[in-house]
Amino acid sequence: MLKRTLVALAATAALAACDVAAPASSTAGPGTVPVPPGNAAGLFRQVCVANQDDLSGATATLAALPFTRNSGQDIYYHDRLDLSFKVTPNGASAVCSMVWGPTEGLGRYVQAIRQVAPEALVDAGDGGLLRAGILGLY
Repeated sequence: MLKRTLVALAATAALAACDVAAPASSTAGPGTVPVPPGNAAGLFRQVCVANQDDLSGATATLAALPFTRNSGQDIYYHDRLDLSFKVTPNGASAVCSMVWGPTEGLGRYVQAIRQVAPEALVDAGDGGLLRAGILGLY
């Protein structure tokens, strides 16, 4: 009897893990802490690069991290850092992009991002923010 109960609990926990979603809010926005190059590259690797073969999995990764999804924009904002992610599907492929507030110039970030994703596009966006993107399957 105990064995059946443990198996049932394990199965329930496994099913619950499949439905993990990040908290959502229509007012979610970026945090205020600028992001050093190593942190930006590490989060890009963890969210985009690790899920490149199936970018739909990036949302589960974000749910396990301190991110809140803006339900109106479908953008995942870090709760503390000035950093966000968006996964944009386009048929069988998708783009996983990250936008963040830098602590240094673009060069250090390009180098850090390219170490984890040589094919990533990294450039300066609006308002002094930086952005990186990678194409993957969806």
